[in-house]
Amino acid sequence: MGFRTTVADFLGRVLSPGVTGPAVDSGAAAPEELQSFRWMEVARRVMCGYVTAAIQRCPVVVYRDGMRAEGTDTGWLWNVSPNPNQSRPEFVAELLDDLLVSRGEALVVPVRSGGVHRLYVADGWCAKPVPGAATVYSGISIEGSTEVVPYPMSADEVYHFDIRGVGGGWSQLMEASSSRYDRLADALGTAVEDRNARRWIMHSEAPLTGNDQQAKAVRDQVQSQLMPFVKHNTGVMPLFKGQSLERASNDSGRLSGTSAKDVASVRADMFALVASTFRIPAGMLEGKTAGFDADLTSFLTFAVDPVARLLSDEITRKQCSRLRWRRGDRVEVDTHHVRHVDLFEVADKVEKLVGSSINSPNEIRGFTGQDPIDEPWADEYQRTKNHEDAGGGETK
Repeated sequence: MGFRTTVADFLGRVLSPGVTGPAVDSGAAAPEELQSFRWMEVARRVMCGYVTAAIQRCPVVVYRDGMRAEGTDTGWLWNVSPNPNQSRPEFVAELLDDLLVSRGEALVVPVRSGGVHRLYVADGWCAKPVPGAATVYSGISIEGSTEVVPYPMSADEVYHFDIRGVGGGWSQLMEASSSRYDRLADALGTAVEDRNARRWIMHSEAPLTGNDQQAKAVRDQVQSQLMPFVKHNTGVMPLFKGQSLERASNDSGRLSGTSAKDVASVRADMFALVASTFRIPAGMLEGKTAGFDADLTSFLTFAVDPVARLLSDEITRKQCSRLRWRRGDRVEVDTHHVRHVDLFEVADKVEKLVGSSINSPNEIRGFTGQDPIDEPWADEYQRTKNHEDAGGGETK
């Protein structure tokens, strides 16, 4: 299997061979097809898929006066149904695609219609910074239309998430390196194909000249008979008098230093660059399972938590006034639920957490994905005898 076929399978695309000069090349891709491969974008989308899958497991928790509040409108919009056309996972996927891949920023617009609040990820807008005041957003496009919000909105009225200022300059790094890496990978891929491609030369005793009808007949023969013949391993090619086919030889010596491994190494280097830029273990992007537990811890700490904090802070500052924030109001993207929890594996740890009064039984059940117990004792903090002083009294 040639390099280009391998890449096409990886990206889920089917490439068609091109024809150059007198030789029919069944393996080379057309220039526009080479330009369509954006390896750095592939790496970013793999990275975004991991972060998206993690954030989709994180509930948005609303706190009122420092206590967790259930059944709020904010919780409904961010956890269940942002708008009539999207579920929460779809909404999060669109939001993070804009934030991590397409734009480096995302704009979420609250819309009130018929007394019902909705949230939409804008697919276009024009931002006008106002020195010393809130930025004004105009021309806001939602689901391809500017009629949903036909008026400008202030920065105080929308949720604007921008990772470019907190991501360590990843956007500038991606822009500077993406095109160079893509050109290098395409050049290496073309070199490998040029060495391994199957080429044929069609001979004809008579020159390919004549009227338009004769020229069209030759073109039709090449397209309808010759091309299918050279593209398949088996077949029959009818030839007219004076015509013959010859397998063209490749100058393999000229490209002996280039192989598919060279292209794979460039791809691995690009994936490693994206991984380090977004603080994701390279093994995760490459699909390696060795040391996955340690990689997952690093991934949650340095890749997921910053995104969750960015979302939490923006929602909090737009939902809560300064006075309410002082009283304990906040909105938090809870990342405790990202890991899959096996009850049998964490049983001993759970017992220690409850027995040392770090968590109540219902708090632990929330971490393990179980429903709370509707009993007063389940919300109380307990302490085992092991955590009392030697005299039997409670530790002060």
